[in-house]
Amino acid sequence: MAYRHDPRVSRFLLLLVPCVLAAACVPTESAQPDLGATSTTAVTTTARPTAAPEPVPAAQERPTRGRTRPCRGSDLAVTLENWRPRERTSDGATVVVAVDYRLRNEGADPCTVQGWPELTLYTATGPLEAHNSRLPGDTPVITLPRGADTTFSASFKHCLARATGVRLRLPDDPDPVPVPSDEVPACVLTDIAVTPFGRTL
Repeated sequence: MAYRHDPRVSRFLLLLVPCVLAAACVPTESAQPDLGATSTTAVTTTARPTAAPEPVPAAQERPTRGRTRPCRGSDLAVTLENWRPRERTSDGATVVVAVDYRLRNEGADPCTVQGWPELTLYTATGPLEAHNSRLPGDTPVITLPRGADTTFSASFKHCLARATGVRLRLPDDPDPVPVPSDEVPACVLTDIAVTPFGRTL
């Protein structure tokens, strides 16, 4: 049997070959990269702990030290000591005597004295007329803690009469302080010479 060439078969083959080649060149779905997907890498950020602020110390007030108050007569106890002749005549008779007084702070807190005390002599008939004179000397402020003491001296004209009482007044304090009057001369129109606190004759 003789083969007859059918032109329709040739045309069919010509159309089929490009389709087969095109199918072979198309990549499969599994081999195609997914261009629409984006690769996301999760990044974990660890917050760095911040140090707590250090507390600011409170401002400290500098202590202020108040002035020590002046002593009052009620703070002090006065004692007499060291009675002695200070001036004599050529034949040895005493003309002037000197006495030391000691003031002790018996108050509840410290106090100060400064300057010259004032003394008043008393007799049986009342206060004796006398003049207080201030002997020269430094007058520092003397602080007396509780139980502490200081001294001063007084000189009196000598005579046979004796005082029945002596009162001491501090500067700026009207209240008198009783003072021992042992052997203190009480001469009329006498002059009483006193030293500043903290000094003796």
